[in-house]
Amino acid sequence: MTLREAAEKRGVMIGSCVNLDALRSDSAYRDLLAREFNLVIAENGMKWREHHPTRHTFDFLYGDLLCDFAEVHDMRVIGHNLAWHMAIPAWMQVADHSREEWLKILKEYIYTVVGHYRGRVYGWHVVNEVFELDGSYSDVFWRERIGADYIAQAFRWAHDADPDAQLYFNEWDADGHKPTAQFVLDLVKDLTADGVPIHGVGLQMHIATRENDWVGAPPTSTQVATQVQRLAGLGMKVHISEMDVMVQYETGTDAEKLSKQATVYRDVLTGALQSPQFKAINIWGLTDKHSWIPAVTNTPDSPTLFDANYQPKPAYYAVLDALKG
Repeated sequence: MTLREAAEKRGVMIGSCVNLDALRSDSAYRDLLAREFNLVIAENGMKWREHHPTRHTFDFLYGDLLCDFAEVHDMRVIGHNLAWHMAIPAWMQVADHSREEWLKILKEYIYTVVGHYRGRVYGWHVVNEVFELDGSYSDVFWRERIGADYIAQAFRWAHDADPDAQLYFNEWDADGHKPTAQFVLDLVKDLTADGVPIHGVGLQMHIATRENDWVGAPPTSTQVATQVQRLAGLGMKVHISEMDVMVQYETGTDAEKLSKQATVYRDVLTGALQSPQFKAINIWGLTDKHSWIPAVTNTPDSPTLFDANYQPKPAYYAVLDALKG
């Protein structure tokens, strides 16, 4: 049984972020992706920098490629993302506009992009990464130019552009045992109280097998279950939207590291699956060959479900077992 078959039997989606250059050039990559997953998210190809390279041009090459692939293989697409403080094109970084002009730019972008993919994209990460662990805001680009109300506006505009799309708030370190978990709950409460069309929350889980200074300790199964249930209580659908598990901080043999990694994957997914409002898990990287982690940490790592030769690792079987229950 494949991951895809187990997920569909369980009534959830399982996905991978997609390296679109590999999708274009590597048949083995395409075959693995289509066989094991029923959900895809562009790793970088549907962000502002790629979609809107100049003030008066849009480029849908990569997004259309992903949607074409998904339609052929009966997969869903989640667009990533519509409002984030990173991956901003150069022309925006140097622009000096009034609040009204920035509102116009954001609205035009959302209407154009969401409208272009209307009927092809299942859902959107509308707003991405707002909070720091200390409660300060990381979304300074939009917050400084527009104000905090850009969040609600982005959701409303996305809903107008495609009323059938599922709209998600996507956040890191909000999986249950860090302060960000409560910040997300409070934001969702405020948005729903104001009638903002938000359908779910994506919990990013860029985590590790062992506690470290960058991402801390991995959440327990109980902590994940509790946070998913709290969000479900607010009427939210919940995704594990970006998951990988680093082993570079772990001691022991390679086999021992991969065994601990498998345990973390299993524990997180088992906790999330306790709620019927949990709808998807998305692995951030199809294989270790395509993971973003080594380049960022300057350290070799193997954080995904498949090794660099596209072979399943213990983590693959742990996720499969969790899906099979």
